[in-house]
Amino acid sequence: MAGKFTKSLRKKKEPELSRLREILDFCDGVKDRIEALLIRSENGDQLALFNLVGIVVETSNRINRIASVRPELVRPLAQISLGWPGLLSRNKAHREEMRTLIDKIELGSKAIGGGASQLNKPATETAFELYLRLQKNQLSLQLPPLTTATADVWFEAGWKMLLRTTSDHPEKNEFLRQIGEHYGEHSKNTGQQKRVTFATREANIRAGIRKQLRQSFKGLLGCLSKD
Repeated sequence: MAGKFTKSLRKKKEPELSRLREILDFCDGVKDRIEALLIRSENGDQLALFNLVGIVVETSNRINRIASVRPELVRPLAQISLGWPGLLSRNKAHREEMRTLIDKIELGSKAIGGGASQLNKPATETAFELYLRLQKNQLSLQLPPLTTATADVWFEAGWKMLLRTTSDHPEKNEFLRQIGEHYGEHSKNTGQQKRVTFATREANIRAGIRKQLRQSFKGLLGCLSKD
């Protein structure tokens, strides 16, 4: 019975994992093309620079239209961010619009240290993804209000969620593995073992992933009250 349930659960997760992989692959492709335009611009290619400016202007405007119409979509990211895409303008009305948007999305209201400026790091990116999933499923998971005092409860729920989606082996996921790979020789470095076996190395990496994700998760939420 448990086997059938697990198999059914995996089938339900497969479309979501496929969607996430598709988005991440697409984003990687976009980043590569933007980087190519940046290199050409830095080398004096005026056509590349002008087109890049046009892309940035249109992208920024579209993002802010989405944020204005559906602020709930961007608010979780905006709250822990210290900056937001916007355009310099001499137009007073445009500057007022940006100030209104900043208030609407609650920019920086929960930002700490570097805020979300480290979202390009795998551990922080994954921790933020866990936070969004937990927030979406807070009622069904019966999670208490999120504060620094309950952050560990939320993280444990997120870690279990991650284990389910990776069949209990996040270290086998290429993206997640890089988060804890430096931990592979931990038991040897701490004198617990003279030689690290393959199984131990994999377990160490899994533990490293958990440790780094926990630190990043709590770091993102460090500005919350200690109720």
